Amino acid sequence: MTTTLFHNARIYTPVDSGTPLSGADQDSLMHFENGALLVEDSKIKDIGDEQTLQERYTNTSIDNEVDCHSRCLIPGFIDPHTHMCFAELREDEFALRIEGVPYLDILARGGGILSSVRSVAAVEAEHLAQNTRNLMLRALALGTTTLEVKSGYGLDIENELKMLEAISM
Repeated sequence: MTTTLFHNARIYTPVDSGTPLSGADQDSLMHFENGALLVEDSKIKDIGDEQTLQERYTNTSIDNEVDCHSRCLIPGFIDPHTHMCFAELREDEFALRIEGVPYLDILARGGGILSSVRSVAAVEAEHLAQNTRNLMLRALALGTTTLEVKSGYGLDIENELKMLEAISM
């Protein structure tokens, strides 16, 4: 068994009532300005004020201690709605939208969702799978712990099935 203590952290986390929070309760947060997080075998065992946890686990063998240098610890992001199975990025459109270009103008220039539909139709499932895998790994590296990948750019049975195949690879 490996035990790690993360300490000297500002911790913000939902109140754990034993059931998922819903409605107005979703904004119920615990905050520990000088917090600690105890992890045993990759599972969170305890969380709280650093002094309280150190006293509570004074007789526990700690294998690793991580000083968080007053950085913030928050739960991982869960993204339940992504369409990251696609063939080409459309960042240039984002810049156009910021500049005030209407979406219908972008669509008329060949951009918009229809450009995603065309690019998905033009590639093989392996390309979609690799692109999706790269995007998922990037999301994980940036703090997303759980995500759902949806199809949707196929718009016909053949291309939707190709997307679902790519997502399952």
